[in-house]
Amino acid sequence: MVLEHVKNLEDHFLEILRILKPGGKFVVFTCNYSLFYEFHYQMFLPIFSRPLTKLILKLFGRNTNFIDGVNFITPRKIDKILNKIAMSYDIVWEDTGRNKFIDDLENSAVHSKSFIRFGKIFKLLGLENFLLTKDLFNLLIYVITKNAPH
Repeated sequence: MVLEHVKNLEDHFLEILRILKPGGKFVVFTCNYSLFYEFHYQMFLPIFSRPLTKLILKLFGRNTNFIDGVNFITPRKIDKILNKIAMSYDIVWEDTGRNKFIDDLENSAVHSKSFIRFGKIFKLLGLENFLLTKDLFNLLIYVITKNAPH
């Protein structure tokens, strides 16, 4: 499931958990907007401000309509929702994207050239773990399991 185009993440997760059998899993893949990198446009953008993001896109001659339909998802946003849902459902989740990030830091099949340059600089400076502690890694991959009743 790709979540950056879902308006209400909590309702979406609740519906999936409602129909998921105990012991069932679902996997979430989405962009990490903590990074200030918009993957659809392949540009670094000020994601914290939609009007500023649109202005920059206009200056670069890019279409600004698409950005209105994007939910700027971060690990903190997903963890906050999952913690809230965990009060009603017995669930566990794992953020596997964090581990995959270091392995794929220089993979051109995964990242744009500008992102790889950024990654190489951080790797050269030995700051890969800094990126992880600040949630500055690209792909969010969560595996969410609905536990069987005890």
